[in-house]
Amino acid sequence: MKKIILFLFIFLFELSAYADPLQGNITYDIKQTAPKSSSNIPYEKFEKNYCDKDYNENYNYLLSGKTELKDRTLALFSDGTYAVQNHEDLYNVYYYDGNGVLTHIEHKESLNYPYKSKKYDVNGKIVNTTLRISKEETYIYSKDGNLLAHWLKNNAYDENGNIIMTRKYVE
Repeated sequence: MKKIILFLFIFLFELSAYADPLQGNITYDIKQTAPKSSSNIPYEKFEKNYCDKDYNENYNYLLSGKTELKDRTLALFSDGTYAVQNHEDLYNVYYYDGNGVLTHIEHKESLNYPYKSKKYDVNGKIVNTTLRISKEETYIYSKDGNLLAHWLKNNAYDENGNIIMTRKYVE
């Protein structure tokens, strides 16, 4: 029964999202997901991943269009930043600038859609909260609860439906 309800929820949500990507009927209060402390990620995660140890390899793969590797998944963004999802650490995504220096860590609350995640800067402070509906769709909110972006497949839209960023990831 739960699977049917979840399927109907996602199906109806997908229909409304494709009709007008920012005019859906879902409301989301970021204050409900605010953590009790300033960080849920141990400092060691930041320290250990401060520089992308596979920077040259990852960037070469990204430039050649390859995003799915044996031990990790990569995503390249239009601003030159990229993300690394290690298959051994599925709850955390590491974001790097174009030089391979860590800028953010995203921590997922679950691995099953839909789920919430929080993105932290290198000082452990929350930058934003996301609601991940599916692999193709994500809503990103500021820590104040304002919509920052709505990702549909490879494009991120602002509240007016304008593309503000693109990404390349495996379908």
